[in-house]
Formats: sequence, structure tokens, C-alpha cells
Amino acid sequence: MLPVGHGRYRGTFPTDVIKLPADNSAADILTLASGPGASGPITLTAPALVSVTATLQLFNIDAASVHGFGCQSELRPSGGAAVVLGTADETVATFAERTVSWTTALAVDPGTYDVGVKCSVAFRTTSGWVTSADVVAIAFAR
Repeated sequence: MLPVGHGRYRGTFPTDVIKLPADNSAADILTLASGPGASGPITLTAPALVSVTATLQLFNIDAASVHGFGCQSELRPSGGAAVVLGTADETVATFAERTVSWTTALAVDPGTYDVGVKCSVAFRTTSGWVTSADVVAIAFAR
């Protein structure tokens, strides 16, 4: 096993939450390079398999409508384009919370990598919040 990266966001409900954009675009929730609880990007000196687990708490503040959330984890090589590792699409009932979690892996070459998680809420609404997020990246020699 090689480097381990981690990030954690804990909001204080309801004032300190990540409010998703109303234009259906994806917002960065957490990266390993920045934010509270972030360990920084991972640097690999040999080819590796990077496994990423993301767990998020989603909240639909709309008391009248069910909303769909779309989240994705990304591997972001230093100086390169982001690669989508995995996605999670969840429907959240009216005025309710739901936990979503997924694990994905990708074989990569030596280099420095950040891991990020993005989310959006469908239907162009301001009622999508992320109240907590955990991301763990583990690199295994290959």
C-alpha cells in the first residue's frame, strides 16, 4: 500500500452547509488539496491502483418536491484533465436527508493527483444541500 489521502467536511445544519447551484451545474464539494480536513494531494512514485471512497449526506430542503442529485468523484492529475472515477445519482424525498456512498478505482502512472467530489441538483432548484462529505483515497502498488 502506498499513500493515503483524505478529506472531511462537516457542516453545522442549517447555517454551514454547501448549497448546490440553482443552474444545474456541478459544485465542488471537497478536494484532497483544499478545505477543512484535507490531507493534500497524493504523490505516487510508482504505478498504482488508486481506490476512492466518497460518502455524502444530501438534503432536499424543498417541502413540496422530490429532487434528484447527481454526484461524481474525479481524479485530477497535476497539470492534466480530470477523469471521472464514479458517479452516484440519488433521489431525495421532500424535506429529507439521504446518504450516498460509492467506491471506484483506477490504475494510474506515477505523479501527483488530487481527488475531488462534485454534486448538482436537478430541476434548477436551490433546494439541494450537502451537509457532510468524506473522501478517502488509497493507492496500492501494481
